[in-house]
Amino acid sequence: MLVEPGRVELVWRPGPELTNRSGVVHGGYIATALDDACGMASGSAAERPTLHLTMNLNVDYLRPVRAGRSTPWPAR
Repeated sequence: MLVEPGRVELVWRPGPELTNRSGVVHGGYIATALDDACGMASGSAAERPTLHLTMNLNVDYLRPVRAGRSTPWPAR
């Protein structure tokens, strides 16, 4: 994991229990990991601890995430 002011990079290795019938990680789990990474990035940019929440989240999936493989999640 990398944490700098306004920037975070998480590494996520999803297990097979998070896959759908197609054998890829379910989009809801992907969106949750993305939301966590973005929340940590915005929190790291704040001068003092503040509450952050997502009002709207839209995700365009470019390729499948496979279970058992480490995937980096950079966020700014």
